[in-house]
Amino acid sequence: MAKSTQAEENEEEQETLRGRASSFFFGFLFQTFWDFTTFPLSAGSVEPIPMICPPLTPSRLVLNWLERHRNPVSFVLHMIGIPPTLIGVMLIPVYIYCLSVPIFLFALANFVGGYLVQFLGHALEGTDPGEIIYFKRKLGMSYVDIAPPRPSRRGVT
Repeated sequence: MAKSTQAEENEEEQETLRGRASSFFFGFLFQTFWDFTTFPLSAGSVEPIPMICPPLTPSRLVLNWLERHRNPVSFVLHMIGIPPTLIGVMLIPVYIYCLSVPIFLFALANFVGGYLVQFLGHALEGTDPGEIIYFKRKLGMSYVDIAPPRPSRRGVT
């Protein structure tokens, strides 16, 4: 009976260690992603320790961009369209060095395609793209910077 008790104690100890490791890991992830100013001290610790270098607050440009892209579909279309646009721009030096027509066509297709996807997001959201806003502002024309809220369909029968 002593052997089974000792084996049971070992199993309990291992389960406890696994549980602590698991709670520390998931607690660390939760606290890292939801509270960016502190890190947990240990698995059983209640008091978090402050981060050495907490993240900076987002710049005004980033906050403005996020405010202008509140529609989730527009935001996703921008996340899809921005990388090909940047790839198209970054391939310009490669094209200049190689003078390759296929590289030029690939870069052009990425750039134009990425922009079209982003413009589609703005069309769905009902706002003008930032580049169009710049020129409309310079010409004194009216523009839509932030989409007006859509009426609720809950009252409609």
